[in-house]
Amino acid sequence: TQSFDAMQGAALDGYADVRLYTPFVHRSKADIVTEGARVATPFADTWSCYKGGENHCGRCGTCVERREAFDLAGVADPTTYEDPDFWKAAVAAAEAN
Repeated sequence: TQSFDAMQGAALDGYADVRLYTPFVHRSKADIVTEGARVATPFADTWSCYKGGENHCGRCGTCVERREAFDLAGVADPTTYEDPDFWKAAVAAAEAN
């Protein structure tokens, strides 16, 4: 983020003073879910899936990360997944490697 700030400062020099605020850049996705729950984020209205469609696929990288983050945070995941349990096998396979 420091490199981006430097680039942005040079690009906008004399035009605007814009700062990039990244409070979660060094925190886990579970931390983000925990904080989101604390401030009553409407998680059912958020989208992560790469594939699109009516429901989250449950199999792409972001679906797996999202599902795992809710589990680790101990927060109920309101998301509807086409394959709601795939994340467990994906995480287990990643940990085995």
